[in-house]
Amino acid sequence: MVPIRKALVGENATFIQPILEPIVEALSGLGFNEHEQVRLLLLALLLLVLLVLLLTLKAAIQAVAAGLSTTRAERSRRSHSPAGPKLQMFWKNLTAAELTTVDDQQVLSLPPGVCFPASTAKLHQLLRRTCYDTAFTKMQDCLASGIQRFLVLGTPGIGKSVFLLDLLHRLACMRRTVVFLSSLTYPSALLFQPAAADGYGGGVFAADNPIEFEEELNDPNTWLLCDSIEFAHVEAITVMASSPRDVAYNRFAKTKHLELWMGPWSLDEILAARRLEPYRATIDVKTAERLYKTWGGIPRFVLETADVSSMQRKLDDALASSDLPAVLRSVMQIEAAPAASHKLLHVQVNEACDKTEVVFGSDEIAKRVTEKVQVDSMVALRQFLNWSAGEPTTATLRGLLFQAYAFQVLACGGTFRVRDLTASASGGGVDKVVLPQLSRLTVQDLSAAKAGCLVIPARKNFPAIDCMAVLPANEGVLTPPCRLLLIQLTVAASHSVNDNALAAQLQLLPEALRRVKPALLFAVPPDVFERIGAQKTSGPLRGAPQYALECPSAVSVRAPT
Repeated sequence: MVPIRKALVGENATFIQPILEPIVEALSGLGFNEHEQVRLLLLALLLLVLLVLLLTLKAAIQAVAAGLSTTRAERSRRSHSPAGPKLQMFWKNLTAAELTTVDDQQVLSLPPGVCFPASTAKLHQLLRRTCYDTAFTKMQDCLASGIQRFLVLGTPGIGKSVFLLDLLHRLACMRRTVVFLSSLTYPSALLFQPAAADGYGGGVFAADNPIEFEEELNDPNTWLLCDSIEFAHVEAITVMASSPRDVAYNRFAKTKHLELWMGPWSLDEILAARRLEPYRATIDVKTAERLYKTWGGIPRFVLETADVSSMQRKLDDALASSDLPAVLRSVMQIEAAPAASHKLLHVQVNEACDKTEVVFGSDEIAKRVTEKVQVDSMVALRQFLNWSAGEPTTATLRGLLFQAYAFQVLACGGTFRVRDLTASASGGGVDKVVLPQLSRLTVQDLSAAKAGCLVIPARKNFPAIDCMAVLPANEGVLTPPCRLLLIQLTVAASHSVNDNALAAQLQLLPEALRRVKPALLFAVPPDVFERIGAQKTSGPLRGAPQYALECPSAVSVRAPT
């Protein structure tokens, strides 16, 4: 019989004898004959071969997985057209952008000679607003909970496109793949890919249609940034920025998403951005402040087109062409508002990027709209005051419009319902009073006050009161000894009276009026009349009688004289 080691390995037996003989001896010791030993050794050899094959296959799989990022970048380089050299330079240098501080505001600056893409201006620097940090943090939190779609909204011209450019910088630093769609170039699209860990691949690629980036768009690790473009639902993390027009994102809004709002800029933000390129060479501080007072915090008009006369006329055009009743209705449905309304009405937000209310864009806009409403649209104004009652998103705007309406109503005179608020803790019963017609008199201080006039301080920050009236001595609830009415106009049931600064103004009254005992009158809309109670007072108004006067919503008033 051939020895077992010879049968197994033939001429190589001498080479592996030191390995094989201990195994054969062990099997013999266990009682296995030579034939059984051969079968067992062959089985062990077969298992060894299988183990080697499995280890080889595992190594191959790991090699393929490790090379995915490199091969993906290489596939894109082969299948997509590279973008131009300016975009390649931008992407290559984006992570080198420097974050500095200008006037306590964060500024992101690209290296010299490099500009951000997809912008109407050659932006070398951008202001990183606090709300950009907030929005990005909320996005990161939502990604952890499975939300991958984000809708960024805000008044037209506040810089939502700039937020997407800032977001592109953050994603570049995180080595993320990004597809960018801009309304300026759509349907063309850009693909930004980071290089592999070894520095190979990556770059910017251009396509005539986003569908050419289908592989990347269906990768849940890709970010799709859409500037005013509503794109089909894809697997990529999607951020859409848009002005508040529901027709622009109707399908997007029906999907699971987080809504983020960005508000108008503060004056500090405007002045800091004015110092950046390309504005610092053309816009001085006085111009920026003047345009801010006109437009409010909209950098498109305050900075970007400050010296473009046709753009600056757009506010006049909006006021002249606007259907003011439609503008007032827009307050409740700002996402369905006509285009002109967005130049007059701005959306305010809180620190969490939530929408809080809709207001006039600036004091100048408020003044011009209310003047026009009083002349042309008093019916619409009364309707607005009625249906906006109790709606928190309209509170500020309602207060401004009610003030204009109340000035009209009080000056016209007539019969009004009045409650004595000092008669009890919640106010006494309802009486009626007849007020005479009063001439409207706008004054810088109370030294110019006259009897028979509705005296309206010109200063917006006049202390404690919005207007005053001196009534003739007739019989009635508000007549002698209380003929001097210090009037607060409010749409709230609780209204603090800061009257410490009023004392100096009351001393400016003509001597005959200083001897008249004052009463504090709260002129309110019907929904507040029954709810308002006596308010805390101090200084010259301590102990003064308090009344609530209802400004009725169904009353005919004349245009101001």
